[in-house]
Amino acid sequence: MLKASELVNLGYVDVDKEINPSEVLTSVYTKFKIKGPTLESPEKLKDLKAALKDSRNIFNGIKGTCSTMVDIDNEKEYVYFSFLFENPSVMETAFIKVFDSFIKLSTHTDMVEQICITGEAEMENCRMHLSRFGSPPKFAVVQSFSDPFPKTDEDNNATAGGRKVKMHSKDDIICSLGAWKIKEETLTDEAKFDSLSKTLKAYNTAMLEIEDVLVIELGISKELGEVYFQQHCGSTKAIYEQSTFLTMNGGKIKEHLVASEMVIFTSENSQGLIEDIVAMNVGPEKLILMKGMK
Repeated sequence: MLKASELVNLGYVDVDKEINPSEVLTSVYTKFKIKGPTLESPEKLKDLKAALKDSRNIFNGIKGTCSTMVDIDNEKEYVYFSFLFENPSVMETAFIKVFDSFIKLSTHTDMVEQICITGEAEMENCRMHLSRFGSPPKFAVVQSFSDPFPKTDEDNNATAGGRKVKMHSKDDIICSLGAWKIKEETLTDEAKFDSLSKTLKAYNTAMLEIEDVLVIELGISKELGEVYFQQHCGSTKAIYEQSTFLTMNGGKIKEHLVASEMVIFTSENSQGLIEDIVAMNVGPEKLILMKGMK
């Protein structure tokens, strides 16, 4: 897992040196359902898109935000947001600065899901900060399987685990996220659930060994019966290697999980290739590809 300072060197939005970095990054995935009257009105849909772009720009202008991506799905049913923060305290500043845009957004949409993956020490802070944005029917704050950052002097070189990684423009970053259902027999069997947790931890570690995998956050909610993930890659090659790994070594994962939904932000030029790779090797029940608003 790259530190926030290293993500800056890879082309992400700048972060604030004054912010005390958390032991792990905090990722947030938010889903809004677009209201019927907005879908029926080109003018209202235009207003919604403007509010989304404003929100994205405001978040990305806040120190401590590593990445914000947003878009509307092809069916124009839902809005998807992806956030990556250096520290959950960024959300407190964000709430104040994005308030007017968020009110406009709420006139056109209803928040239906909000999932946060963070370090154990930050879970309560995340619940508090996110509660200001609303109380969607589906809400979870889960602990990340990622190991805490090592306690070392700040290193502005782009390295991960001692290896050099390529420099990337943030426009080249591929963000994939989603929720996978835990099978009932795993939820009700402690031994199987423990096996799933260990398998996910091993998978998390293996993904970080792939070149151009910049960030991966995995978390599990036994209460909701789901596994959540957010991953940032610097190339389609990384997506291919991840998908191939699942084909070759994913038996234990598929034993416990159903790949229910996967959302991928990527450039329009890469969408066809990524769709083929993911459909062949992962096969989620629902795959949503978006280029992300600029």
